[in-house]
Amino acid sequence: MDYIQLENEMARYLHLAHKSSLREYNNTDVFEFSMWASPTYWIKENEGGMSCDTFTWQIVRSRAGDSVARVIIKKLEGRFIENSKGISMIDVSWMTIQEMEPEFYQGEINIKSCYPSIPIRKYGNSEEILAIRNLQNKFFEHRLHGVDILFSISDGATLNIENVTDGTVHGRDAIRQEVNRIINSERLNNHCYKFLGISGAPIIEINEDGNSARGIFTVQMYRIDAEDKNKSNWTLHRQLCVLESTYIKENGAWKIFTMTISSIVELPINQYRNDLRYDKCGQSDEPWSVDQVDDSRINIKTAMEIENIINGWVYGCRRGELPEYVSRYFDHQGNVRMLIRSFGNKTPVLENIEAIREKTNGMTALYKNRFYTFHAPTTPVIAFDNDENHVVGTWFDCGTTNLGEKQNSPGQVDYMIFVNKYVHRFVKIEGKWYIEDFYAEPMIAMPDWHLNMLTSSGYVSIPNTDAYPDKFNLA
Repeated sequence: MDYIQLENEMARYLHLAHKSSLREYNNTDVFEFSMWASPTYWIKENEGGMSCDTFTWQIVRSRAGDSVARVIIKKLEGRFIENSKGISMIDVSWMTIQEMEPEFYQGEINIKSCYPSIPIRKYGNSEEILAIRNLQNKFFEHRLHGVDILFSISDGATLNIENVTDGTVHGRDAIRQEVNRIINSERLNNHCYKFLGISGAPIIEINEDGNSARGIFTVQMYRIDAEDKNKSNWTLHRQLCVLESTYIKENGAWKIFTMTISSIVELPINQYRNDLRYDKCGQSDEPWSVDQVDDSRINIKTAMEIENIINGWVYGCRRGELPEYVSRYFDHQGNVRMLIRSFGNKTPVLENIEAIREKTNGMTALYKNRFYTFHAPTTPVIAFDNDENHVVGTWFDCGTTNLGEKQNSPGQVDYMIFVNKYVHRFVKIEGKWYIEDFYAEPMIAMPDWHLNMLTSSGYVSIPNTDAYPDKFNLA
């Protein structure tokens, strides 16, 4: 048993739930779609488990015209066993943490039943699946760059991103031209993003020939329309999507052969302003400045350890336990660096453990039970960095941070919503992984979500609630 097998099983469960919700939508007028945070895993002998938060979008259609979309933040956990028949899920649990106030649609909702067929548990070699997962997520992490690295040289290669590309594009040269067109169009869009995607819930199946495969991912896409000189007319568009790709091996390396991102539903359109919180937030960074991971060499054991460290950070944010996290993963004899670029170019770089402790202690001082901060990291791209004692991990996340000045008003808790890009570098010292470079930068800042603790369902509504619910103890 390994964590890639657990990830495939839980992703399969989630995708089947989406398909079921789509089938029932015409009868119930309710559709739910969950974007999960990259899970934390434990494995012990023939048992294993995973735990993560989800942003579950609930779309409620009203014939009277007041249709709404609301985010329900839930904790998702699963337990698995391995026997002679393979790996089976023996328990799955959902726990509602809190329910955000609804956003209202203007006009009709169009929900399309475009879900692909789901693989039937014949996944293949986990090392190969991890390489494919890295490959697919580099399409988002590279943000349309690196087509020559990612796509097959075959004339049969295709790319179709609904509402982004000009239909289905055939052949790698044409794909390169099309993504360059999209990137160049951002310059006429006040340098704001025409395409930004965050992915999750990967399920990947390698065919019996060992040289071809298929993958399905959830994707949330963002697009900013900002061509108007009047910023008050700028709008943010978000779509919940499903990705289906096929992959082939060329000269021993996996490449994307066909890729389709289909939009299931568009969320309510919001006004967008890129000057309210962060400098350049929402503006494309050309050339793409974050280190791109081109090498996909990594093993299953190391990848699981690194993903658990990644998720320890976001879990520490939720529970106000960042000082413990810093002591565990930053405090080592090597060099250490942190840059959380929340104040743009004015943000200071922290280059010693004392400065990092001061920063995270200040973040923790703002923590208050029931007023949680959530981060939902995408499935990361993880690779060895020069040698097997150094690892680089890159990913995006969708974060929700409650605004401190209103913490004492449970009837109106405002949340700042943003998409971040992350690059972390890890070093192995005496058999243990530590962080040596922590980089985060906001990419999109969105209109606030709102929480009313007095009316919300879930854990947050329980009087005298303590810290965020415990996760399982990692084995």
